[in-house]
Amino acid sequence: MSEDIDIQFVENLKKKKPKHFSVQMDESTLRDSEAALITYLR
Repeated sequence: MSEDIDIQFVENLKKKKPKHFSVQMDESTLRDSEAALITYLR
């Protein structure tokens, strides 16, 4: 899953070519020991 997200992110950057952007990521563990990653791109 992380590779797919990485590929999509890079492809979108190449297409749109923004001058400025920021990325904020937060990783958390859920009750049943599953990892959750939240990413905000602005």
